[in-house]
Amino acid sequence: GWSRQALSSMSNYIPSAVANIVAVPVQMSMDGQSPLESCGWEAVDIHSHGENWSVVGESTQVLMAKLLSEQEVLTEPGGMMIHSSGIKPSMNMGGLWLGIRRAFCAGESCCRVQWKNHESQPKIMTIHPSFPSKVVPVNLDEFQGSMYMKRAAWMASLNTQLEFDIKMAPSCTAAWCAGQGCCLTLVKGRGLTFLNVGGTVLKKTLRDGEKVFIDTSALVAWATTATISAERAGNCCTIVRVCRRG
Repeated sequence: GWSRQALSSMSNYIPSAVANIVAVPVQMSMDGQSPLESCGWEAVDIHSHGENWSVVGESTQVLMAKLLSEQEVLTEPGGMMIHSSGIKPSMNMGGLWLGIRRAFCAGESCCRVQWKNHESQPKIMTIHPSFPSKVVPVNLDEFQGSMYMKRAAWMASLNTQLEFDIKMAPSCTAAWCAGQGCCLTLVKGRGLTFLNVGGTVLKKTLRDGEKVFIDTSALVAWATTATISAERAGNCCTIVRVCRRG
């Protein structure tokens, strides 16, 4: 066994060592990238606003838009929450055949609602998502004027000339296993459009030929320069592979 003197020396040594460690802490640099940024992902700003619109709220958000005289906004049916007097709605299918295809092939609404300010003074309108979610603005001009979107992801647009088209999934595997269905919703137009997205919203810009794997329920929208496919994860479940064409 150890002598009493040895134990006493050790007891005197340990507090001294601990004191030295506490007195001189390791300096950690905060200048480096976060793990999210180092992987090429970035969090979407949930408090965005523009000249005539603003996203309001935290975990459950709404879109407030100021409509100038004769200005219009396009929404999903049932999206209106509050509007000033002088704003009146009208229905728009964007063409009978396209409306039928959206409803029966992609599970989208066959009609859209145009809200127009018929008075000379600016009016305010508030639009809410179809479920408790965040409102994410997307500038279609940054995506060559078109983008694929998950079913029921589109909420509203400041451009009433927005077009909704249907495209077949790129493969049978993607159609049945990628979580997007056999028909993909393609939104075409210019300017800002707004999506309703639940949970934390992240985005990633893919390099040519780069691939990323995403859970089938987590993919909301992607550019037309990218393709999706499905791969097995484990024994029977699948994940979506998104790849940018080189």
